[in-house]
Amino acid sequence: MKRMKKIFAVILSLAMVLGMSLTALAAGSAGNDGKIGTSDDTGTITVSGIEGSSVTVNAYKIVEAVYGNNGQSFEGYKLVKDWEGVSLTRKEGTGGGKPSLEIDKDDIFKIYNSNNLGTPITMSPSSSESTTYTATGLGVGSYLVVVSDSDAAVYAPVVVSIEYALNDNGNAVEIKDGTGSAKKTDSPSVEKEAKTADTTGQSAKIGEDVEYEVVLKPIPYYVGTHPVFNVEDTLSSGLKYKEGSFTIQVADIDSEGEYTNKINLAESKYSATLPTASDSNNNKIQVDFVNHSNNKDTYLLNDYAEKAIIITYKATVTNDAAMNQAGNANDVVLKYTKDSTTNAGENPPSTGDKTYTYTFDLNGAVSGDKNTSVLNKVGVPGMNSSSTTPLAGAEFTLYTNQDCADANKYTNSAIVKGQIEENGATDAIIFDGANGKVTSDINGNLFIKGLAAGTYYLKETAAPEGYTLNEHVYVIVINAMYRDVTEDGMSVKKLDSYTITVDGNEVIKLTAGTTNVTYPSNKVDIKNTELSSLPSTGGIGTTIFTIGGCAIMIIAAALFFASRRREAK
Repeated sequence: MKRMKKIFAVILSLAMVLGMSLTALAAGSAGNDGKIGTSDDTGTITVSGIEGSSVTVNAYKIVEAVYGNNGQSFEGYKLVKDWEGVSLTRKEGTGGGKPSLEIDKDDIFKIYNSNNLGTPITMSPSSSESTTYTATGLGVGSYLVVVSDSDAAVYAPVVVSIEYALNDNGNAVEIKDGTGSAKKTDSPSVEKEAKTADTTGQSAKIGEDVEYEVVLKPIPYYVGTHPVFNVEDTLSSGLKYKEGSFTIQVADIDSEGEYTNKINLAESKYSATLPTASDSNNNKIQVDFVNHSNNKDTYLLNDYAEKAIIITYKATVTNDAAMNQAGNANDVVLKYTKDSTTNAGENPPSTGDKTYTYTFDLNGAVSGDKNTSVLNKVGVPGMNSSSTTPLAGAEFTLYTNQDCADANKYTNSAIVKGQIEENGATDAIIFDGANGKVTSDINGNLFIKGLAAGTYYLKETAAPEGYTLNEHVYVIVINAMYRDVTEDGMSVKKLDSYTITVDGNEVIKLTAGTTNVTYPSNKVDIKNTELSSLPSTGGIGTTIFTIGGCAIMIIAAALFFASRRREAK
């Protein structure tokens, strides 16, 4: 920021009469009369640092010398024209320094935007490849130099002065030629970043709010009547803007490229159009830093030139999110003009950036379709049986910690529907992200959708009727790697490779540099054994003998009592 203040001090101050003059390139000419201080004195203005092959450099005289006695004696300086609200003021020197005449920075802009600059003076390059432009034979005074039609940079106006000053020995007045350096602002750029709970990458679960940060830098300086500076951010169908999350700040950029001294940008400095819940098709965030009212384009950010604009907002990953390496794109385009003195038309220069947010699923192909079997629930008809059959209706819970406590239950907002019963409806919920619940479908498949990269624990919590509960906790690990690639001329961080393992065995793999996943190991079968009745001890023969013995005892007892009765008679 200190550097910018110095720049503006140089390009927007007029240091004249006994003032802090710019370094002289060479002495001016005393004119035909050979005298210094008369109306035919002339000099040269030179501006360096102008790049580009098709620039136009013009100078406009804004302050002129005043002569008396029919042009024979210098008396002072005055503005060339009576521009409304513009004045030439004397400023006392500090610390023993000499006083100076100055035009306020804002007054320079008033002059420039007045459309009353007068006749332009063409400045020419020293050679065909020179970055230095000059104009000779000019009268004493100050000149506003304007660089336009540049294809390389945005230039602020430069003020240079041909003036009277004491020579180096301090014993005579001489004419000092005016020199200056064109102060350019690099063409603005836009950078975008997605901030997720996955601090090692760009993945997020369905239902998670992802914070996006868009940085525009450096803020250009425009003084023409055709400024263009606006940004448009487009969300993919798998991302939904979170209302109330939008903010804009302005910040300094320190020597390390860090953003410091952040403050909220006043709403009067921009207009924003944001998506609303009532307009489900609106997925664009648009911000314009030019006021277009009253048939006039007014740029609003000159006070923040060379700083950075930081736009932040949140978007929620939805159930419509693209799965795995398909990614959920988020594009931003910045439109601007390098030269605000000319109309850029319908296609001004632009630059862009893009982010991808990834979310993963299991038992789904790379596109998210449910056509590849990875996790399967099967029933085993007997202890020694090697055959299995698909088992529907088994319930599982997904956790984020191996202790599988309720407090560590994994949840998101994803839902997957399917069929659980033979000839049943196909819209039964087989993955209920809100409760971390997974239910095997009619084919025994388990579908888990919308996971960020990380480690998860899957535990069966309810077995189908007639089957044992599988007590094993399955460890699922999603590991993702990212790299910078060039896409549409932009450097973009994208998913490079990922693997999904179950209990250490790779079940899904995307190799770096490829586009299709592979399934390197067999599917994972989660087995439940069918419950069967065991035979009773001793078998059915024992039961028959017991019944027979009881019958004999009863018959013997009957005969005994009958014999006693006969004896009694």
